[in-house]
Amino acid sequence: MAAGDIIIVNENSFGKKGNIFDGVDDYVLHDAHAVARVAAADTVGTYTAWIYVDDISSTGTILSAGDNNAAGETLELGLFGGKFVAKLVHGSASQFDVIETTASINSREWTHVAVVQNGTRPTLYVNGKAVAMTDTVSTDLTDWYNKLTLVDKFAIGVLESNNTHTL
Repeated sequence: MAAGDIIIVNENSFGKKGNIFDGVDDYVLHDAHAVARVAAADTVGTYTAWIYVDDISSTGTILSAGDNNAAGETLELGLFGGKFVAKLVHGSASQFDVIETTASINSREWTHVAVVQNGTRPTLYVNGKAVAMTDTVSTDLTDWYNKLTLVDKFAIGVLESNNTHTL
């Protein structure tokens, strides 16, 4: 990682030992990660995160990868109606949208979430256990960075797409 690869965006927090993500205007950009994954044409991979959510009924992005110039390519992990979800859009068409069948994340409790793409399909994990999933879109469950050839942005805490940062 070279100097400048990570940009922390949190009003007046530079120089602190940690950052608070209050769901209003805070996120981290790490574009070099997305560029490296696309260059490697990854067909498998894992993302994990520890999350603490005040209001589980809210919808929000945990992490995402996207194209700086268009909204047609994104990979997003997030919460939708209290359920953990993984989505991938390629060529402006949703390729997969996988969501927990039953919500298992509680408000105001640290929870470990993960998505594992094994080359066949993404699998969602909550606190180390695979959860029952519903494929609301299953056009191509094998897609991963090997298909996201335009992706050049990666963000934690925000949907990164078309040079916008949507919480």
